[in-house]
Parts: sequence; structure tokens; C-alpha cells
Amino acid sequence: MNDVGNQLDTVIQFLNELERNNNRQWFLENREKYDSAKLVFEQFVANLLQEIVSFDSEIIPEKPSKYIFRIYRDTRFSKDKDPYKNNFGAFISPAGRSGGLAGYYIHIESGKSMAAGGVYMPQPEVLKAIRTEVLFKHELFSQLINEPPFVQLFGGLDDIALSRPPKGFPPDHPAIHLARYKSYVYTRMFDDSAVVATDFANEVLTSFRAMKQLNHFLNNAIRLIDEK
Repeated sequence: MNDVGNQLDTVIQFLNELERNNNRQWFLENREKYDSAKLVFEQFVANLLQEIVSFDSEIIPEKPSKYIFRIYRDTRFSKDKDPYKNNFGAFISPAGRSGGLAGYYIHIESGKSMAAGGVYMPQPEVLKAIRTEVLFKHELFSQLINEPPFVQLFGGLDDIALSRPPKGFPPDHPAIHLARYKSYVYTRMFDDSAVVATDFANEVLTSFRAMKQLNHFLNNAIRLIDEK
């Protein structure tokens, strides 16, 4: 692929400055820096997308903008009134960036960059469908989250779980611990030196390939809602 990993230092530098100057006046005065960083990130996502569609036929080769989140924050209901996010992010899924299906997430933020996947804080109906399918096919699900490449890259599912079995599910089920998650998410973190390295895109794609089957498992569970 056309690797732009060594250009992502432009993105990191801009985000570092933005974090120190998160206000509209500074942003307007430095709009050219934002535009340059945004262009690099868009090209990076475009390159990722080109590779993802080659191994995951569920992903639609749309324009990168269909998957990239806006940098502007909605501050209406937040105590944090900073007008801009200190990151660039994109979520590539069969339903776009906000369609509710599992997908591939790339996040660039100084010291907090990541490649992640899955479903974050789904709606109750979706979460119930996932938990039901996880218990029904717990052997397959356990196999997927214990595959050596998956464990090596992600360590397992992120620890976003209930302390007790969820209401309405059998507490004595042998795999009930797998139904306690409130989100089914897996994350691989990268430091800034990794982000600006020339092989960063390949590392991200390695992560995405390792989560493909688990993404499909979750999406199959969610799609069962429409079949009922």
C-alpha cells in the first residue's frame, strides 16, 4: 500500500499544539495546519480502506469522509467546553461510522493512539442480542478471543464488564462470564514513535485482520435482531 506512516508526524504535531490551544481563535489562526494534518489523515484512512476491502467483503469502499469523525466537539451536555477533539478518528464498518455494527477503528492522538474494533456501549436491544449469541455459541466465541494472534495483539476483550451476571441471563451458564460485558471492544495501543514509523500502517492492518472474524461474529448477532 502507499504508506504515509512517516507523514503522520504532521498529525501528531498539530494535535499536540491543539491540545495546548484548544480554542476557536487559535484554531482559525492555524487553519492551514489543521487542513494539512487532516489531508494526511484522510489519505492514511483511504489507504487503510483500500486494504480492508481486499480482505473483508462486508466493507464498502466509500470515500474516507464517510468513515472519519469530525474534529468538532458537541459541548451542549458536557462540562468540558473545549470546542475541538484532540484526536483524529475513523470507524470503518459495514454501516459507516455511526451505524451500530462492529468495525475497524483508527485513532490518532498523542500518547493515546490505537487500533480497535468491536461494538462500544451498544443500545440495550443490541447488547442483549450479542450476549444471547455469545452464550449460544460460546465455544466459537471463546475460540475467537483466544486465538494466539488476537491475544498477542489485544490481550483479550477490554475490561468493560458487569461485576455480576446480567439480568435475564442464566447465572449458572458455564460461559456466563462472557455475557457480562457492557461493550465488546478490543484495543491495541501505540505510542507516538510507533505512529510516525514507516511500518505503522502495516501494524494497524495486522491488527484489523486479527479482529475480522470477531467483528463478523458480533455483526451476525446484531443482524439477528432484524430477522425476529
